[in-house]
Amino acid sequence: MAPPCAEEAARPGAGPATLGRFVRDHPGLFVLTGAGISTASGIPAYRDADGNWRRKPPLTQQEFTRSEAARKRYWARSFVGWPAISRAAPNAAHDALARLQRDGHIGQVVTQNVDGLHQRAGSERVIDLHGRLDRVVCVECAATLPRAAVQSVMAAANPAFAERDAPVAPDGDADLEVDGAGFDAPGCPRCGGVLKPDVVFFGDGVPPSRVNAALAALGGADAVLVVGSSLMAYSGYRFCERASELGKPIAAVNRGRTRADALLALKIDADCVATLAALALELARGALTARCSLGTIADTVRYQLVLRFPGDAFDDFDEILALETALAERLGELGEVEDRDVGSDECRIALLTVDPVRAFADARTVLERRGLLDASVAVYRPVGARDYTVRPDDPAAGSGGA
Repeated sequence: MAPPCAEEAARPGAGPATLGRFVRDHPGLFVLTGAGISTASGIPAYRDADGNWRRKPPLTQQEFTRSEAARKRYWARSFVGWPAISRAAPNAAHDALARLQRDGHIGQVVTQNVDGLHQRAGSERVIDLHGRLDRVVCVECAATLPRAAVQSVMAAANPAFAERDAPVAPDGDADLEVDGAGFDAPGCPRCGGVLKPDVVFFGDGVPPSRVNAALAALGGADAVLVVGSSLMAYSGYRFCERASELGKPIAAVNRGRTRADALLALKIDADCVATLAALALELARGALTARCSLGTIADTVRYQLVLRFPGDAFDDFDEILALETALAERLGELGEVEDRDVGSDECRIALLTVDPVRAFADARTVLERRGLLDASVAVYRPVGARDYTVRPDDPAAGSGGA
């Protein structure tokens, strides 16, 4: 079947405006993401712009299962590489998809990545197709453990490895030249069985329950958006195949060739972080313009969102300024930092916004990343109306209206 908008696929200069039309025309998107969305967060990709391996193929399930030496080598490298993965933060592309999902443009996110960055950015409906590196599973009894707990056990058992450093690799280990023979790999605390990261190793199959859940979401979607994936692995490409069979248009934002190029209705060969950040800004600006169509933005009712912190929450004034910058970047067109009041007992930062509920949800994300979610928050009309107060533990704060 020919792509419904094939002429868009090859159009030079296609960018956020073209993608914005695609998103507006297909409000229930199925989004499939790959390694390209996380490279800006410091996690490298396996493949280059032509879809070829940058390095040797990753460890297979068969190698890990059959060889104790391979397991020791994997865990030694993973022990060194994990801190960089655990510290990786969502970038503007993750943030943009989270905002688009909150605004109703995206129904389901399916990711081939194992870094958990979509959830940390605030996306709620996410299928981790290949699992999560922050979990460990026993291959014998299926017990699951937090990776952080397993890392602590390995650190205690392998003090000689604690000071080692090496570049992080795509699958969460490190480019460390070591055979692993001297590394004490942990066993399951419940049954003594073999532990492995709760991810789908190369050559292994994706659990049918995840595939079926993703296919069900695809069936209810209006279109597909691929972000940062060459789709060379069939585990992701299958969804483009299915979308084509169902006559659903497919757009892709990816540097270089994809396996599904012949199926695409729209192809944007560009950096996905810059493209998605611009897309989110364009859609937010369009929504704001529509909301203000009967007057100017200055004529709309604006609210003040006040963040209150204990006086000892910041070590110095630069931390306050850094928080204000992060809040301003997160809010974008939705609002602006208005003023601050810094005292010994309390620090207050006031934000001016036309949509206090969405602004509060965005502010929560920034505060959580910086360990400041205990701030109390008040939302109120600057003139002539009662105050609305919400707190971080208020279940209505992220979805209700003030």
